[in-house]
Amino acid sequence: MARWIQTVLLGVNIPLFAAFGLRAMWLWRNERSPRFRSLLAAGSFLAVIAIAGSLFHLGTLAVEAGVISERVERTILRPIQVVAATAAIAAGLSAWRAYQRAKTSLSHAERVLVANAVTPLNVSIAELELTARELEVLETMLRGVIGDRDIADRLYVSPATVRSHVTSIMRKAGTRSRRDLLTVTPTDDEIAL
Repeated sequence: MARWIQTVLLGVNIPLFAAFGLRAMWLWRNERSPRFRSLLAAGSFLAVIAIAGSLFHLGTLAVEAGVISERVERTILRPIQVVAATAAIAAGLSAWRAYQRAKTSLSHAERVLVANAVTPLNVSIAELELTARELEVLETMLRGVIGDRDIADRLYVSPATVRSHVTSIMRKAGTRSRRDLLTVTPTDDEIAL
């Protein structure tokens, strides 16, 4: 590729990467999420790497063209390489930090999902040997009415009575969660939903 085309492309790349880096730093400053802050920091460092690489390449082209001396190359272009290498290390560390934070978040999310998992019951309603009132309470729950007060209003009983029936149903089903009760699939002759 002709040197003048390379020079123009590098001259265009430098302000574009500078704008990208400045935008990433501005977003980093205003971001509250530690994960996104780490990613934005990595983006800023990548922009510094791209700018330093472009400046170094531009300087190399200038030395080859005889525009600047090799002494200037040693005093200006070598430090640019050091800046690029340092920014590369910082970008890698920021990306690693973002990865670690995301991994920690995912494992926390997995723990929450496991803790809140619904265990399907492998029993039929007939096997539970429910009383008529317990069957009414379960039927109401399976229709989507979950709260004690709401069930009580539908069945004209007190919320304490509903709580007692739900506790009894959960004991008979061998579960400690109302959500697990909702996995019971009644047959047509047991409950007409």
